[in-house]
Amino acid sequence: EGLLVSVNASQYAVLVTDIPRNDEKLDNLRRSFTGESKHSRRRSGTSFDSEDPDCLKMFDPTDDITAEVFKQVFPDSFRHVVPVQDFSEVTKYLLQWDRASQNLEVQEALFEMDGQRRTVKTGFLGLFGEKVDAISHYQRVVEELNAKIKYARRKAKSQPSTRSSFVIFDNQVDAAMAAQSVLFPLDGTRFVTHRAPGPDNINWLTLFKTSKDKFVRRILMLPLIAIIMVFPAGLFSAALGALDKAFCQQTSEVYWQWYCETDSQFGELMKRLVTGWLPSLLVTLWQNLVVMRVFYMVALVECVSFSLGGVDRRITSLYFYWGYLNIFIGAILGAGALNLLGSALALNSAEQVLTQIGISIAASANFLTNYALLRALLLVPLKLVFPHPGILGYIVRNLLSLTCCRGAGITRRQRYQAWEPKSFMYGREAGNTMVMGLIGVAYIATSPITVAVVACYFIGFFVVCRHHLLYVYARNYESGGELWPVLFDRFVIMLITLAYFTAFQLITNKAWLQAVIILLTTPIILFKFHSICTKRYKEVCLEMPLDIAWRQPRAEIPPQMYIPSELRHQSIGWHPEQGKAWSGYGMPRWL
Repeated sequence: EGLLVSVNASQYAVLVTDIPRNDEKLDNLRRSFTGESKHSRRRSGTSFDSEDPDCLKMFDPTDDITAEVFKQVFPDSFRHVVPVQDFSEVTKYLLQWDRASQNLEVQEALFEMDGQRRTVKTGFLGLFGEKVDAISHYQRVVEELNAKIKYARRKAKSQPSTRSSFVIFDNQVDAAMAAQSVLFPLDGTRFVTHRAPGPDNINWLTLFKTSKDKFVRRILMLPLIAIIMVFPAGLFSAALGALDKAFCQQTSEVYWQWYCETDSQFGELMKRLVTGWLPSLLVTLWQNLVVMRVFYMVALVECVSFSLGGVDRRITSLYFYWGYLNIFIGAILGAGALNLLGSALALNSAEQVLTQIGISIAASANFLTNYALLRALLLVPLKLVFPHPGILGYIVRNLLSLTCCRGAGITRRQRYQAWEPKSFMYGREAGNTMVMGLIGVAYIATSPITVAVVACYFIGFFVVCRHHLLYVYARNYESGGELWPVLFDRFVIMLITLAYFTAFQLITNKAWLQAVIILLTTPIILFKFHSICTKRYKEVCLEMPLDIAWRQPRAEIPPQMYIPSELRHQSIGWHPEQGKAWSGYGMPRWL
């Protein structure tokens, strides 16, 4: 009715992938729809010799097979098609331009402060080459990159489109139908339709790659995933435990009498740190410094999702399975398997072996309790004060600017980057909380103190996260709650783990009947529960119900929303941290 309404652009759009670009296949498809071939159509595109200031030629090309198909099927509601162009080269030059501009700003600020013009070397990393005036050098670099950016932008616009396009409708009903339908009764690997992610939720790298490229990338990432999953994080706990024994063994070369025989409070505190919190702290550092970044890069390289939310969901899954294998199973094996092996060799009675199993499984709760205590009493309060590394970077930068590095924090851009809002790392935080939930659920029947500590962690983490999501972190993308099905699947795995863990405990206490009942019935019940919930809620969660779609208003969605900033005139709206699942942390965008 001509009224201005606020709508979600992704609900009026469809993503089409695996579009054939072979001339023969295109002609066959075109004849089946229009009876014409490509020779009767004029090519529409941008000129390689001129910039396109308004992006009008970036969508609705006249010879695009996608537009022809949807015009035929949805003649009344189809509005626009936006082919996806590979602009990765433009992004590369823009990032180089941003770094050169920042260096130029620093040199100009230093010159304004003390009137001295500094010099730089033009060689590798500024360590080799000829010495030249810094300001003149960076001005020249910026001008050269400006020319390269314009050339790369024209090249990206003029080159053939990738195998993906965004199709825009004027109502949600036809968009939902198109996203859930099969267009051709031919090859199911062609013209695959998906619900389009929002303009701020697009993982462009996945759209640039073909199915073959994605398959090769996933295969190449499997060894790295296996190494991270198998590498025993519990090795830190075992190493410190062995170190503690070495310090207190009189025949050892590193025997430390004061450490083993002291009765002072400081000595006792040191023992508890070495055998209690220090292993958990090392695991946490390994998790945050290595595992987090490796999983982020793996999720990018694999190209498993068209959305940034899908990248976070992949990271969540990897985090959960890493925590399950390394922290949970690793702690149980570390505390129980070696003791069990020694007991089985030394003891002749089966009753004594089973008793030792029970003692070993109960002892495995010590490391996990210390791990949960570290997160509940140290990391959660610390997160309230240091919500992201930018706070620490701001302090260090100010200290450096007052001491040795006068160029640190001298420009407005540097000061803003330290305090600029960061995005919430949903993949990491969701994975961490599920690992904590796994610890609490698994030990609910055998170690109540562990459950109490985990409960304290969740209470504190809820308060801190709610505060930070409201006042600290910035919105990065909207996924529409698509993380919940991933969380639900892992919750069911936690319940199955609880059932088996409890059954094994019952076996050690000779409650054979109860253990067999749990082992036989619980997996079946949970499998049926998972199937029912999946049928009832998963499709409704991931797809737009038509009953809801037809109630929504018609809307004219500007196709420019699906044109990236890199391809706009002068790259309007571009930012070095845009297009990332985790923005503000210096993570790479392309891999």
